[in-house]
Formats: sequence, structure tokens, C-alpha cells
Amino acid sequence: ETIINQDSRDLDFRVESDGNANALFVEGSSGNVGIGGAPSYPFHVTGSGDTVAAVTAGASSIAALNLGNATNLADGGIRYDNSANALILRAANAEAMRIDSSGNVDLYQGSNLTWRYAAGSTIRGSISTDSADNITFSNTSGNTERMRIDSSGRAIIGGGITLGNGQTYAAANTLDDYEEGTWTPRYTGLTGS
Repeated sequence: ETIINQDSRDLDFRVESDGNANALFVEGSSGNVGIGGAPSYPFHVTGSGDTVAAVTAGASSIAALNLGNATNLADGGIRYDNSANALILRAANAEAMRIDSSGNVDLYQGSNLTWRYAAGSTIRGSISTDSADNITFSNTSGNTERMRIDSSGRAIIGGGITLGNGQTYAAANTLDDYEEGTWTPRYTGLTGS
């Protein structure tokens, strides 16, 4: 066993390299560890250009950065599954998002999933799915549902339907009221530039 500063004095410990006075720096007053410079955080990597901190694992193993607390050390985190070539984000001790080897993005959120556009803390619009295979579209700061596509494929529009020609159908007349027969949409009076 080798102990440095066994008397717990407020002394910094540095290892120099060729051209860097702080290749490894342990700050005596805080215990912070720095690589490449004096640390401002418990673990701090500093560089003058592009700076990369690497976590590598075997070809069929997971390289990870776990984030959590004293009770659950891996409540959240970033993982790379080398066997599946997938990047995984974790939250609440479960996989929340995966980018697979084809670039597909899978989002996981229990039985429901919501994508939100927010301006600050105000939600301006969202698209949600639920365990009954419905998709809902909402907007406004109250996140009001405006349209739903149900599990049978019906589009239900809460405020009615307004076509491009300005003709409006009341909210009670959902698209499934007009599904029998055939029809061809025709646009008139449109000019292009």
C-alpha cells in the first residue's frame, strides 16, 4: 500500500508530462481530480482543442457512464452496447431511448409515449401514443387534444374539418362518416408561382 499525504494536509498533488504541468492533478482542498488541468469538478478533463474522454469495453460488452445517487448508482446513464452497435440512454433505472445500428431511434416510456415541443416550460404541441394504439395530436399551452387516430385507423378531429377550399364540417362529422363509396379530390382556382 502506498499512501500520499497521510497527514491529510491541504497539499495539491501533481504529475507533470512533457508540456503539461497538470497532466494529473489532485486538489488537496477539495479532493477534485483533474486530467490536463486544475479541476473545477470532482472529475474534470481539460484540453486546449477537441477533448475526448473515452470509456472502452470488449467487442461484445457494454461501455457505460452511470449516473445516479448513493442509493442507486445507475439510475440513469449513457451506454454503448458493442454487441448490438446501439447507443442507449437510461432514466429512472430503465432504458428510455435507443439508437440502433441502422440509425433508428426507439423511445420507451412505459405504456404511453409523448413527443413534445416546448418553448421554455410551456408546451406548444405534442404527439402521444398510448397502450390502446391511439395517436393523439395536441397543441396550445393547455396541451389540448385536437386530433386522434384511433387503433382502427379512424381520424377524429375535435374542432371539425376544414378543407382547402374553406368548406367546414362540424366536429360531430368525423372522417368515418364519409368512408363509403369513392371520391376524387379536385383542386380548382389554385395558381402556382
